[in-house]
Amino acid sequence: LVFDKGNNSPVNIKKVGRCLHFYMLGSLAPSQHKDWLNIPLEDFGIGYRTAKEEIIKAHYLRAEVFGKMCSIVITYNASRV
Repeated sequence: LVFDKGNNSPVNIKKVGRCLHFYMLGSLAPSQHKDWLNIPLEDFGIGYRTAKEEIIKAHYLRAEVFGKMCSIVITYNASRV
């Protein structure tokens, strides 16, 4: 189940988690998780190159979001900073 930022809310996450047995994929706003912005870029160990030759770095963590433990992948693209 894929959510866009407009559907991410505690009410929707709780409803899906209680009624359905799906994996959820969503996009989170950086303004809602400002502490994650302090993770050093050196900790972003996963990297890949896009078709446009851009280097994307990623960092994996587990954290509670809207009352549920989630797997989080934070991405960093220097060309979009």
